[in-house]
Amino acid sequence: MKLGTGLFYDVRMLHHINLFQEEHPECPERIKLTFNSLKEKDILSRCTRIHLTPTPGLFSERNKTEMELITSAHSEDHYNRIRATTIENFSELKETTHIDHKDDVYFCRETFLSAKISVLGVITLCEAVWNNTVENGIAIVRYLNITSEFVINICLTRPPGHHAEYNEVATRVMQKKYGIKKILIVDWDIHHGNGTQAEFYEDPSVLYISIHRYDNGEFYPHSPNASLRNIGEGAGVGRNINIPWNGNGYGDADYINAFNKIVLPVSAEFDPELIIGKKNKGFIMLTERLLLVSAGFDAAMGDTLGGCNVSPEGFAEMTLMLKQLAGGKIVLALEGGYCIEALIESIAACTLVLLGDTLEKPNVSLGANDEAVDVVEQVIEEISPYWRCMQQLKVYEDMDVVSEVISEEFNENN
Repeated sequence: MKLGTGLFYDVRMLHHINLFQEEHPECPERIKLTFNSLKEKDILSRCTRIHLTPTPGLFSERNKTEMELITSAHSEDHYNRIRATTIENFSELKETTHIDHKDDVYFCRETFLSAKISVLGVITLCEAVWNNTVENGIAIVRYLNITSEFVINICLTRPPGHHAEYNEVATRVMQKKYGIKKILIVDWDIHHGNGTQAEFYEDPSVLYISIHRYDNGEFYPHSPNASLRNIGEGAGVGRNINIPWNGNGYGDADYINAFNKIVLPVSAEFDPELIIGKKNKGFIMLTERLLLVSAGFDAAMGDTLGGCNVSPEGFAEMTLMLKQLAGGKIVLALEGGYCIEALIESIAACTLVLLGDTLEKPNVSLGANDEAVDVVEQVIEEISPYWRCMQQLKVYEDMDVVSEVISEEFNENN
């Protein structure tokens, strides 16, 4: 029997609202309209809904368990600091928002519950995939990225600070609870996942690959550590891979080229197998994998904050490539994406791929632009000492160069 596609969504995440600013890129409508669109397109009915039971924080013992899960990637002091916003008055919440976060993100009394539901939802979905309840899944969540420096960013926005926080927590929980030795996180949000990078920078058990706008450090979150030179440290050297675009306009062909040249071969060599039940049948060893995707859609065509041109078909193709790599076991956790129309269509396309539908391929006939090709080549040069597949790729490319030179010389002499 074929396993289905899990989908996590909880209406209580809509209660996180901005009390101080009428218009903000991260708004409840992003996930509400996306969820409603999946329902209207008859996609939701084909998915298996994943729910949290019981209600988060309803019982003291449950609340203690939740804190233990979340503090696997954050300090208890930090957890308690964010929890304190549940009893702050309007003036205190305004001060926390404006002073601590410079209006990039915001707090209300429901922020803490929304954050807990989001992170627990991603964990629950990962466990459902791990335990073969579903084959794969997508979490439509309000992504509050809250760092120990209190720089927070609400689910679909990844701007300031600790981007991809829920994948960080989910990764630590899956490692500790199930003894997983290798986890792969692919991050295609337009903003660099600097929090994720910091969490796993010296950890050889986690391979983190981020494709993002960098603009030589000038693009949000303005981190100099988002460059291609930042490849990890200590035991984790080579396990952090940044593919940083400089400028706008990058599209399907650029992303697919980066996937073919770097993401797929390195991921395959890393072999991020999360063994659910390692069974031998004759000489065939069956293993299963789980791959986490920080699925931001702010690189989508029409998203003015991202300034890039990835189509719904482009996102779907990347999802398909990763799904095949992971043997179907893949979890997409929603992050950025501020053009709601593009967000809706991109999530719908990715969900259809998870369900097994065949979609139209993106048009990449013109190939990647010169700037994107150059970035990919520089990344290959930077990480090749740590990946055999990159060394082989360099050999093949050098052979192509030699072949071209020989061909030119032959043509000149004949």
